[in-house]
Order: sequence, then structure tokens, then C-alpha cells
Amino acid sequence: MVYSEILNIYPKRAETSNHLGVSHIAEGKIDDALKIIQMAIQSNPNFALAHFNRAVFLFQLGKREEAFQEFKLAARLEPNNSKFQYQLGLFYLKVRKEKDQAIFYLKKSIRLDPDRNIKLEVINLLNKNS
Repeated sequence: MVYSEILNIYPKRAETSNHLGVSHIAEGKIDDALKIIQMAIQSNPNFALAHFNRAVFLFQLGKREEAFQEFKLAARLEPNNSKFQYQLGLFYLKVRKEKDQAIFYLKKSIRLDPDRNIKLEVINLLNKNS
């Protein structure tokens, strides 16, 4: 695997660890993916994408509270990332059932990226969860 070879050459590269973790998840190796993503975070604690990916992996493992903390951290580290704000909004809406917080983050996501075509999806989600 190319990422593994690069990681052997550049073991402290957070981006490489993150990509390798994502490739492991695609192969169904969630535990390995989490370990590798943790390496990325240790290498660069402010690497928002690694925190976001860790949140996704933790959620898949049913570790919702840990996932929630990672989603929040990713959104805080990159407050102008529409995708991070959107996912945090979805988490508030669907998992935590906190509609006011969900609306805040979903609206923020739309403001940050009005061309992303999520307006209708957000309106439908909010109406469905009323």
C-alpha cells in the first residue's frame, strides 16, 4: 500500500497518517484506522480533518459520545468548513435530538457554502424531525 510506504519514510506526517487511516476504513479495518488516525492527531493536534475522520470511525463503532466530542473539535478547529458544521448539525439533530443546536450549525453550513445545494436537504431534515 502506497500510504504505508510513505508513512514509513515520513512517520510524523499527519496528512499521510490520515489518508492511511481512511484507506484502512475502506477495507473494513476500523480498529487499525482509529490507531492510525490517532497517530495523525498526535503528530498534529490541530488537524481538523483527522479529528473529523476519527469522529466518523468512532460513530461507526457505536461510540457516540466520543464521536460527538471529535465532531465538535473538528468544527471548532475549522469554523469555516461547511462540511464539518453540517455534520455537527446532523449529529445534534439525529443523535442528540437538540434541534436548536442543529439549526445553528446547519444554517452556518449553508451560510459558509451556499452553492453546496444542501438547503432543501436541511429544510426537509428539520421538517421531518419537528
